[in-house]
Amino acid sequence: PILMAGIMLGPLVGGVVGAATDIISYFLSGQAYPLNLIVTAGAMSIGVVSGFFAKYVFKKNGYARIIFPSAIAHVVGSMIIKPIGLFTFYNWAVLWRIPLYFVIAPLEIVILCIMYKNTSIKKLMEKGFLQ
Repeated sequence: PILMAGIMLGPLVGGVVGAATDIISYFLSGQAYPLNLIVTAGAMSIGVVSGFFAKYVFKKNGYARIIFPSAIAHVVGSMIIKPIGLFTFYNWAVLWRIPLYFVIAPLEIVILCIMYKNTSIKKLMEKGFLQ
């Protein structure tokens, strides 16, 4: 949802969805730790970065507009910012996230590309209703 919001609705909406998703999941998880705003910033950056690159760098519709912004967003948010925030709670054990996202990110990108094959979504993206 965060990548979709960023790519289809832009960096502002992507950032809001990223932050809201992280905060809601925190409260639903019942964690004993306080809310980690660095982790929230990482989730927010996924939406902002994907939205920025989709809107301003990879403007043409097609798979490149999905693949590259999503990959860059995961590197920044999931592999750099979130591990920094999680380090305060888990120390060096947090390093497992980085190789994990070499699997998760491509899977999410494939799912988004499959969704892009849907005629309705493709038309909305091409006509600019979701940009």
